Amino acid sequence: KMSDLKRTAEAAGISGDRQGGSKTAKHPDSFAALDVAVRSKLLDMIERGVAEQDELDTRALTHLAEFTPAQGVDILTQFEASGLVGVRNKSAYLNGVMTRYKRNLNPRLPHELQSRLDAIFAAGGIKNLELDGRCVEALLSLHPSTAMRVMDRLAARDLGEIRNMNSFLLSLIRQESTEHRSGPPPGHGPPPPYVERPPPYDPP
Repeated sequence: KMSDLKRTAEAAGISGDRQGGSKTAKHPDSFAALDVAVRSKLLDMIERGVAEQDELDTRALTHLAEFTPAQGVDILTQFEASGLVGVRNKSAYLNGVMTRYKRNLNPRLPHELQSRLDAIFAAGGIKNLELDGRCVEALLSLHPSTAMRVMDRLAARDLGEIRNMNSFLLSLIRQESTEHRSGPPPGHGPPPPYVERPPPYDPP
């Protein structure tokens, strides 16, 4: 029940009370954003001493809230099962579990396309950037030649000026898809096929 869950949260110090001194207590919105099932799992872990309430910060809880309830519970189960004895920064460790979990969820790009993307990122000085699931799925929906044209567009840009790479790449995909559907502009298409005509009839 929500009332029982709220009392349990208050007992654990994860509530709106700022006197608890914990990072989570100072940011109750992060905890409130979690699904009931995820909160229940997290509170159970706190009560059993798997993690203290001040060991999971706002960033970790906010990231956890981005997953579906089933995924969130699964992530916390993996987090607990990984063995936390000796782990000093459990927030960073939980973030690592979530990053690996998301990577396994996302479909993979074909090797040729991924290699081209990696080369573009490396040339632009971008490191450790992973495309989100929407971006990967959008690229996979394209014909391979169209996806490579998107890479050409990306390579022509100054990547240092791009704040949100996933959003920018999605905009390039939409542009390329729209232009591909509409065809080339007038005067820029291929010439008409050559048709050999018979010589003119010359009556005797």
